Amino acid sequence: MRRAKADRSVRQGLLALVLVAGMLVIPAAAATTAVHVIKYDTDGTTVLDEVTVDYLWMEANLPVLGDGVTHYYHQGPVFIDDPDEATEQALRWNPAEDTNVDTKDMGAVKGTNAKDLCDLVGGMDEGDEAKFKSIDGWNKYFAYENVYGYSSREGPIVLAWWRPDKGYVSEGYNDGIRMVWFADDSTNPWGYHAFGNWDWHEAADEQYWYYYYSGGEMYPTTTGLSGKYIPEISIYSHDVLSADFTADVTSGSAPLTVQFTDASTLATGWAWDFENDGVIDSTDQNPSFVYNAAGTYTVSLTVTDGSGCDTEVKTDYITVTDGPSPVPEFPSLALPAALMIGIAGVAFGLRSRSREGTEKQ
Repeated sequence: MRRAKADRSVRQGLLALVLVAGMLVIPAAAATTAVHVIKYDTDGTTVLDEVTVDYLWMEANLPVLGDGVTHYYHQGPVFIDDPDEATEQALRWNPAEDTNVDTKDMGAVKGTNAKDLCDLVGGMDEGDEAKFKSIDGWNKYFAYENVYGYSSREGPIVLAWWRPDKGYVSEGYNDGIRMVWFADDSTNPWGYHAFGNWDWHEAADEQYWYYYYSGGEMYPTTTGLSGKYIPEISIYSHDVLSADFTADVTSGSAPLTVQFTDASTLATGWAWDFENDGVIDSTDQNPSFVYNAAGTYTVSLTVTDGSGCDTEVKTDYITVTDGPSPVPEFPSLALPAALMIGIAGVAFGLRSRSREGTEKQ
């Protein structure tokens, strides 16, 4: 009897769990219709500017990319193995762009360049990163070079809000707002506008590559970069290596001593050329230099941080004029002691005669 009651209780509990689980089904992600763009200061929290615009505003106020006819493709993973690691990586990156491309058609979409959206809040500077976030939790960072300095081979990052077969994101384009790269058609054998795995290998630093993981293996892919349901772009400002300097004086007469002060950011090495003659005059951070000749001097500073360098050149920065003419020095006349005594005696005799003559008068 107790066993029957226990079994009945278990069945009732399981039924309750099934009913609760059915009530907690998470709805599928829906298309987004607007993008919030926000720019942070270097502290990562202070908001410098922000704006929210919907797809209708984008279409009316920003350049529209895409003609509604040209299809754009990404590339999926290339599932090839090889016992030689170098060969395997080359096969998986697939520079020929001839595998798993034709099935990754993103459509003949229209959309807005991510760069134009970033410009609404002041844009990005070299060294900054942009984080694209999806409502399904996916997010990915991209470098300034890939948002602003892209080549035709990779193309711009486009936030697509329309497909000819599905309409706008407010209608049937349920994958939008979606990130699609408008790559050129220079590589693959079909002449597709395809954003291939090797395109991204060559365009982005390693930290921005994307892999599909399966069976403990890593397969590069660009389809994984195509975020869907994008509602937000966050720009994070970063300090970058930048050369700069000041001087305590910039003009004066020779010899002119000038104290230079480094004002660079992130520098760990310095190379100064005070006369712009190609010769490194100092590797100190804050050196001084003496200009002995009149003239106008261009000064350059090259700084390094261990991985890169930057140079600041200040043309005609130091002006040196001729110094005051030196006062001539005449050599002292050294006379023998006997001659000095004789001269003194003559002078004394002249004074004595002069007094005698005066007294007689």
